Amino acid sequence: MLTGCRVSEAINLKWRDADLEVRWLVLRDTKNGTDRGVPIHRQLVKVLSALPSAATKQGRVFLTDRGNPYKNRNREEGGQCRSAWTSACRRAGIVDLH
Repeated sequence: MLTGCRVSEAINLKWRDADLEVRWLVLRDTKNGTDRGVPIHRQLVKVLSALPSAATKQGRVFLTDRGNPYKNRNREEGGQCRSAWTSACRRAGIVDLH
């Protein structure tokens, strides 16, 4: 949200690379193989602070609803959020939304 990062970059984000006080993220091993830093919008600081994983600030920032890290799907098209997106569209009666 508000960073321009890819889904794969977000789900691999670790708390050690998220500095909420200075509002900065480091995205590791991006698509082109390098690390890059991005500023964090104030609104995103509030969202990240409210995540269940923020209590310990250990490991991955984004976890499944069972508290587990998302699986590495080798950046397949749609990857980690494809089934959630498909299910949400089906429940909403939306066809072919991209």
